[in-house]
Amino acid sequence: MRFVSELIKHLKVRTKVLILLGVALSLMIVVGGAGIFAMHKMESKAHALYMEKLMPSSLIVKLLFGNARIDALQLEMLLAESDPDRVHIQQQFDDQRTSNRAIRSQLETIPLSPRAEEQYKHFLSLIPTNNASKTTMDTLTNAGRKDEAYKEYTARYKTNREEMIKSLENAVRFNEEDAQAFYDDTVRAYRGGITITTLVTMLAFILCTWLGLAISNYITRPIIKLRKLMADAQQGDLTVKGYYESSDEVGALIMGFNQMIVGRKEAEDALHHYKENLEELVEQRTIELENKNMLLREAKEIADIANQAKSQFIANVSHEIRTPMNAIMGFNLLLKHSELTNQQKDYVGKSILSATNLLGIINDILDFSKMEAGKMKLEEIDFDLYEVLSNLSNIVSLSASEKGLRLRFDVDHRVPQKLKGDPFRLNQILLNLTNNAIKFTQSGVVAVSVGIQANENKGALLRVEVSDTGIGMTEDQLRQLFLPFSQADMSTTRKYGGTGLGLVITKNLVELLGGTIEVNSEANRGSSFVVTAPFDCSEEPFVDFDRGGDLERLRVLLISDNPEMQSVLNNQFGQFRSSITIAANEKEAIKACSRHPHYELVLIDVELQGSDITRLAETIKSDYFSPKPKIVLVSRFHETKMQEIQASENIDKCLFFPLGQLQLYEEMVSLFKPQTPIMKEISIADEEVAANVISQHIKLLLVEDNEINQIVVIEMIKLAGFGVDVANNGLEAIEMIKAKKYDVVLMDLQMPLMDGYEAARTIRELDPQNDTPIIAMTADAMEDTKRKALEAGMQGYLTKPIDLKQLTSTLQRILENNIIP
Repeated sequence: MRFVSELIKHLKVRTKVLILLGVALSLMIVVGGAGIFAMHKMESKAHALYMEKLMPSSLIVKLLFGNARIDALQLEMLLAESDPDRVHIQQQFDDQRTSNRAIRSQLETIPLSPRAEEQYKHFLSLIPTNNASKTTMDTLTNAGRKDEAYKEYTARYKTNREEMIKSLENAVRFNEEDAQAFYDDTVRAYRGGITITTLVTMLAFILCTWLGLAISNYITRPIIKLRKLMADAQQGDLTVKGYYESSDEVGALIMGFNQMIVGRKEAEDALHHYKENLEELVEQRTIELENKNMLLREAKEIADIANQAKSQFIANVSHEIRTPMNAIMGFNLLLKHSELTNQQKDYVGKSILSATNLLGIINDILDFSKMEAGKMKLEEIDFDLYEVLSNLSNIVSLSASEKGLRLRFDVDHRVPQKLKGDPFRLNQILLNLTNNAIKFTQSGVVAVSVGIQANENKGALLRVEVSDTGIGMTEDQLRQLFLPFSQADMSTTRKYGGTGLGLVITKNLVELLGGTIEVNSEANRGSSFVVTAPFDCSEEPFVDFDRGGDLERLRVLLISDNPEMQSVLNNQFGQFRSSITIAANEKEAIKACSRHPHYELVLIDVELQGSDITRLAETIKSDYFSPKPKIVLVSRFHETKMQEIQASENIDKCLFFPLGQLQLYEEMVSLFKPQTPIMKEISIADEEVAANVISQHIKLLLVEDNEINQIVVIEMIKLAGFGVDVANNGLEAIEMIKAKKYDVVLMDLQMPLMDGYEAARTIRELDPQNDTPIIAMTADAMEDTKRKALEAGMQGYLTKPIDLKQLTSTLQRILENNIIP
């Protein structure tokens, strides 16, 4: 016992518990398993023997019923009236006797209980007597002596048969009683086994409980002592110390407690020391924190200064490049409209194209700088989506046509026409993607498709896809597609040009709009860029379309089999309150013309299936109308060859789908009322410069210090048909405005003596009632510059190099708002 006690003392707590559980589990398994096994054996044996002893009973019962049937058949035979009946009954009798013999044969192979065996043997001993009596009855019956046969039946046969049946009944009863007695003995044995198993299990449980209490007491005694020591330590007594002889987990716990007490005492001593020097430590930490904050502020200031210097540097570089670019592009444009040979015109055109490409690179770098500095801001204005798409077509259709590409626009009729957002940035995104598609496509189609990705509360999530049939990209090229200053293949830069910033800027603009951009492409299979961006629907009405002409009563026939074109144009002319009829094919169009030969405008889809457009226009104009209607072709493919179709005498105009609402209105007004009250339309040979101008009575003041820029802008203004005076700086401009009334002032911003900002503010301060429009002209394209110009009291903003079309359209817009009723 002492050895066991010492062994337990040095065992770990886990080992002790495992031993206890192992002993208890072993006892329970042994006892329970033995009991279950014994009971199972008893039950199996009892069941087998019980079933074995019951089997003869079932056979004896069958034999009993067979003998009873034999008695009945014998009686029927005695009472039968005819020989055939007796023969039939005899056959049944013989069959039953054969069956009884078979049962007796089975019973000979199965043991019976002693009492049942005795009764069964008595039954067998009566069979010969019974058979003799049966023979006698058969003999008497065959001799016709039925009465004597019946007496034999009642005197001997029946009595003998009853005794035989009684013996079988006793055999069945004795066999079942013996089987039941055996079963009762087995049940008693089974119950005795359960009782023994229960007693043994209870003893095992008591033994395990005693062992558990003994080991638990051994384990918990030192833990209780340790709890008391912890309570003393909690009260502040740090001199306590625990003792324990074992090296198990409890011993390790007490050792850890002792170490904790030592550590706590050391910590309290250190805390007491820190309290004495707290003020000094706080002062030191405060000084360290202030130094770190100062370094942080200095680092932030340095970063801000560097960022500002970077932005200012790029702005200055842009300004310095744009100033000579204004002269280069301006003089080349003026030179192009002078008397030149074809070769000279080609050289000038290529110079303008090169300068335009250089300007695009400058704009890309400037936009990239704005994005890196976080200074890119979005406008939130109402705009016409169709106008954005139409402007996009005007810009890129020429380059597409020069390469022999087909440029197609598709617009889902569910797309809202009037949206709210930043149309300039949307146009920039689409322009970058479309220019890329044209650049990298040698043949085929470039398509711009606009649809609805999802409807939102106040607007829609637009889905714009720009696809092409160009060179496409590989998986490796796609992975570096949106990296700055890189292209899908650097050899592409040499072959096609570009800085590699276009798609980076596009991606940043899309994300700035709150959208996404995805690309799908295969080498030599073309590319597809999908942009999704949310826009609010504008609730503002379109501009008043009553000026210049009345389209309210215009009767329109639209011939198109394109559902999108039908829906869009129907909605647009509906806003003019025009009456529009739609024909889906040539047959329907002819039918509509024959029924209502009073249409004033006929719109024909160039892609109308199964029709010759020129012949259809000639048929409509010659056969069905008087006076002749205006016939306009509408095409989703923006191709210059459409102008060749327009040359037909039966076609008045060709329009590219879709058109902005204002553009469509102006096209219709110019179609039906070419001359407006104050304005006239001039034609310039270059398609880039086609604008409405105001008569020579309009006087402009150009404020510009650069002599070369003065010459360029003056010639452009004269080319557009305006008169102009020149001031070399802001001071001269103020004096000239005091002396003379000007309709528009074109103001350079950076000038000696007085810059454009101060000059504009001074003009407004001198005469608050002076509402002369002031348009800023500057080579600084930064967003802050435009904001400062508007805050100084200017109404417009032009960036150098000055474009003639941009100049004339800006002047036209400003003058219309101020002088045209």
